[in-house]
Amino acid sequence: MHAYTSSRISLPSRSAQPNLPEAFEPALLQP
Repeated sequence: MHAYTSSRISLPSRSAQPNLPEAFEPALLQP
């Protein structure tokens, strides 16, 4: 269960990272 909690903390910890992947998603959709 400890591993699950670590995963949840990883998400909020990288709240600034989600912006990068989102910018990459549209780039892949428009080859």
